[in-house]
Amino acid sequence: MLIRFTVENYLSFNELIDFNMIASAEERHNHHILQGQSAENIDLLKTSIIYGANASGKSNLMKAMSFAQNFIVNGVAKNLTIDVKPFKLDSSCENKPSRFEFEFSYQDRQYAYGFAVDKNQVHEEWLFEIGHDIEQPIFERVKHNISFHFEHELFIHLTEEEQQRISYEARSTRANLLFLTNCQELNIQSLQFIYKWFAEILIIVFTNSKHQALTSLAKLNIDFFNKVIKLFHFGIEKIQIEEFKDKKSGNLVSKLITIRKNKAGNEVKFEIKDESEGTQRFMDFIPMLIGLSKDKVFVIDEIERSLHTLLIRRLFELLLQHQLFNSAASQLIVSTHEVNLLDIKNLFRKDEIWFMEKNQNGESVLYSLANADVDHLNLTKGYLNGRFGAIPFIKDVKDLGWSL
Repeated sequence: MLIRFTVENYLSFNELIDFNMIASAEERHNHHILQGQSAENIDLLKTSIIYGANASGKSNLMKAMSFAQNFIVNGVAKNLTIDVKPFKLDSSCENKPSRFEFEFSYQDRQYAYGFAVDKNQVHEEWLFEIGHDIEQPIFERVKHNISFHFEHELFIHLTEEEQQRISYEARSTRANLLFLTNCQELNIQSLQFIYKWFAEILIIVFTNSKHQALTSLAKLNIDFFNKVIKLFHFGIEKIQIEEFKDKKSGNLVSKLITIRKNKAGNEVKFEIKDESEGTQRFMDFIPMLIGLSKDKVFVIDEIERSLHTLLIRRLFELLLQHQLFNSAASQLIVSTHEVNLLDIKNLFRKDEIWFMEKNQNGESVLYSLANADVDHLNLTKGYLNGRFGAIPFIKDVKDLGWSL
C-alpha cells in the first residue's frame, strides 16, 4: 500500500510536495482505514480524491508517479538521456536534480525508496525500512558510490561471498540507471520484491488508457464481471465470451458479448463496441476492481470521464463497504472535477480529500482537508465559491471584450 509520495523539481512542482495516505485522528468512517498490524505499522486510508482546476497540476502528480515508476521498472538505454522534466518557471531548477520518493507498505514491512536524477545521471538513490520509530538504511547511493547495510534483515542470510558479489555488481551500475532496476537484470534476489511492488502492485491509469486484455481477463473472471455488472444496474443481463474462427487466419478468436433483454423478454446480443462510451469505460474499470480485491494500488486520472457521478459514487461505496473488498489491502487514488463527491458525511473522510492549485509563481501546491474545521460547511458550495482554492479563475467576459 502507498504511504506517501513526494516529488520536487518536476513539471509544475518546484518545492517538494507531499501526498500521503496516512489516516488522521478523525473518528468518522473508521472502516476506511486499514489498521497497522504492529506498533511500527502506519494506519493507512483505502481511498483518496484530488480536486483542482484544469492545469493546476493534478495530472502532473500522476505523471510524476508514472515517470518514477517507469524509470524504476524499465530504466533507460545505455546511450540515452533520462527523460526528466524539471520545473521551467525558475531558471535555477534547470540544473538541479529532480527528486522522487515512495513510502509504501509491502509484505508486512514499510519502506522508503527514492532517487534524485537529472537528464544525464542518477545523483542519489536510497532504500530504508521505516515505521513510527524506525528509519533503518538498507542501501544508499551517491552517484557511483553505493553502500550497503548488510546487517539489515534483508541481507542477513547472505554469505560473505554473496555480499561481495552484490557490492561488485553495484559498482557496474550505469550512471543513468537505478541500482534497483539493475538488480532485476543481475538477479539480486534480496531486493526483487521491492522492484515487484513498482512493477505489479502500483497501477497508474490515464484518461486515454485502455485495458489491452479485457476479453482474456473476462474469460478468466466471468463470474466476477457478471457480479459487478449486476451491482451497477446497466440493464445488462450478463456478459459472456463467444469464440469463432477467424476467416483469414483460421485462428480461434474470443469476443466479449453483452446480453440485454428486449420488450418481449428475449435475449439480445451486443458487441462491446456497440455499447455506450460510458459502459465501455466502465468495462475498463472492472479489471481495476479485480485488482482492488487483490491488494493493488490504483491511481486514476480524471475518473469522471464518460462516467456519471452516481456511478463513480457507487464505485467508491463498493470499495469501502462491500464484502468483496473488506479484507483487501488495496487503495484507490483518483483526480476529479466532480464536485458532487465532496461529501464528508456519507462518503469520504476529511483526510481523504485533497486540493491542488497553482500559486502566484506558477508552482503547483497540494493540501488536504485533514484537521480542517469544515464539518459544518457545505463543501460543494464552498469549493465552487473558491473557499478551498483549486478552482479556475475566470475573468468577466466583459473584460475580454466579448458581448452576450
